[in-house]
Amino acid sequence: MKRMKLEPQKFIFRKGDAANGVYLVIGGTVGIFLPSNSTKEPNFVVRENELFGEMGVVSDQSRMANATTITD
Repeated sequence: MKRMKLEPQKFIFRKGDAANGVYLVIGGTVGIFLPSNSTKEPNFVVRENELFGEMGVVSDQSRMANATTITD
């Protein structure tokens, strides 16, 4: 397990990256942006105590979306 602290608007992963981990939000929020989304509003918001990134790990496929920090 590795702890990351990121500023707002930083990529955690991008579509096509290898799915090499699952993430737990300890504080702040993360936006999940599907490839069809051309806006600045995320399709999904991941909040404190929620997991994300598990779909690629379970299915052994590359990332299908971008994950970007919304807040610290």
